[in-house]
Amino acid sequence: MLLKEIATVKGGKRLPKSDSLVSEKTDHPYIRIRDMYQSYPLELNDDFEYITSETYEKIKKYTVEQGDVIIAVVGNTIGLVSVIGESLHGANLTENCNKIVDIHNYEGRFLYYFLTSAIGQNEIKKGIVGSSQPKLPIYNIEKIQLPDFPLEEQARIVEVLETIDKKISNNEKINENLAA
Repeated sequence: MLLKEIATVKGGKRLPKSDSLVSEKTDHPYIRIRDMYQSYPLELNDDFEYITSETYEKIKKYTVEQGDVIIAVVGNTIGLVSVIGESLHGANLTENCNKIVDIHNYEGRFLYYFLTSAIGQNEIKKGIVGSSQPKLPIYNIEKIQLPDFPLEEQARIVEVLETIDKKISNNEKINENLAA
């Protein structure tokens, strides 16, 4: 099945030319590609930057919700994938990413794990266009071929993978504490 059969793909939004990110915390975090390099799910941390309420009013249609899957669509970061966590519900999304929303009859977390797998990354690479500045257009994200597993099987697979991810995360925290 094609991704467009189970979800909608929408773009992020560039900051208006007159506006910029701010380091002071506001109610409006702004997700950039560099923020996506943390563990699953993507949660707010001290590295995030924000937009002002005035800027938010200009781009408020370009927010993400908890559980949305986001994907980097430009340059050498194409194919970087994250799932939005609770603390980023309502955050704004950079124009360098697209969000996969309204996922139905498919497990969103399974979609994340598939897109980050070798097979999923190969599907993503098939849709890249351009050579000097590679891009992944929405219409090619929509054409990504997905495995057609029953929802119950997707949920079982996600349960196993999330258990492994939690163990990895716990081990990383233990290693950080031992190194300190």
